[in-house]
Amino acid sequence: MARAHEGIDFGGNSELVHIVFVLAGTMEERNFHLKALMAITEITTASGFDGLWAKCRTIQGLRDLVLLSKRRREG
Repeated sequence: MARAHEGIDFGGNSELVHIVFVLAGTMEERNFHLKALMAITEITTASGFDGLWAKCRTIQGLRDLVLLSKRRREG
């Protein structure tokens, strides 16, 4: 994950992007990205996430925000 304070312009008429997640994996874990995308979506669309993300001052703070956020977990 990365934060771009000034934003990234990917072209077109869209808004600047300030939060980026990159997923990489092996062929053996080819379905894991779907679970990861689902978790990232649930976390980042939660009410107040953008404000909390902007307030984080350290890499550890960003990491904690994402990894410790409430979300549904597989049993």
